[in-house]
Amino acid sequence: MKIASKIRVHQDPALKPTPPPKGQFHFAGRNFPRVKWWKGNIGRLYIYIVILILTNTANGFDGSMMNGLQTLSYWRNYFGNPSGSILGLFNASMSLGSLIGLFFVPPLIDRFGRKIGIVLGCLVMLLAVGIQTGARTFGMFIAARLLLGFGNSIVLGSAPLLITEISHPQDRAVLVTLSGASYHSGAFLASWITLGTLSIKVSIFCQKVIVLS
Repeated sequence: MKIASKIRVHQDPALKPTPPPKGQFHFAGRNFPRVKWWKGNIGRLYIYIVILILTNTANGFDGSMMNGLQTLSYWRNYFGNPSGSILGLFNASMSLGSLIGLFFVPPLIDRFGRKIGIVLGCLVMLLAVGIQTGARTFGMFIAARLLLGFGNSIVLGSAPLLITEISHPQDRAVLVTLSGASYHSGAFLASWITLGTLSIKVSIFCQKVIVLS
């Protein structure tokens, strides 16, 4: 402790960042006047950026939901009380789908654009959510999770890049940071929604199909 207290870090004053004057922001070595983001077209643009930020909220929601499902006894009974490697596959299947998607995301969004990537990824995720909701077997559930991870990889590879490219330089760092931090907002929502479903005891799946003639 005595040796550590004697060590002093000397910083070159020329390398120390200096804050810009009030009402200005620093960009590319120059100071520019700050823009009122709530006025004009820039306010409309930021509404769209909030939607892009929510893409990571959906990712956090799903990631936390899988942990919350383990607390639901009727979910465990429905899938035969998975444990060990089977339970690990339940949780890892989405990450495996995301890993597969990494090979397709860069060429896809570079050739067709970030917006196309977001739309395509969301459509794949919606399809996967539908399959997962109606999953009757272990294989069907895993297939839905793989597909969900694949679509999620496309969205998360496109949205942060689009935020960086279209946001105003004065707020770019803040908006990109919010995009990453929004994961935890989705996890927070999922934990409370899972808690609220603890009292649901009725299965939504019909055991017989009634054909009306």
